[in-house]
Order: sequence, then C-alpha cells, then structure tokens
Amino acid sequence: MLVLLVVFIVTAPMLTNAIPVQLPKTAAVAPAERTDPLVISIDAQQ
Repeated sequence: MLVLLVVFIVTAPMLTNAIPVQLPKTAAVAPAERTDPLVISIDAQQ
C-alpha cells in the first residue's frame, strides 16, 4: 500500500505537465451594481 502511495506521489507531478489545456474565450461581463440597496423589514404582529 505504501509503495502505491510513493509511486503516485512520484508520477502525479509528471502527468500534470504533459496535458495542455486550452480554455474557451468568453465575452461575459460582470452585472451592473445596484445603486440603491434592497431593504426588507418584517414586523411582528401580536
């Protein structure tokens, strides 16, 4: 079991550099911020 752990620790860093990843480009923008905050109040009725 310990041997498998050592083998994985040694080989895992080698595998991460071998795979190039190309992410798609997006044109998304952040939503506009609200200037006035939304206020919600709850009153208890007895």
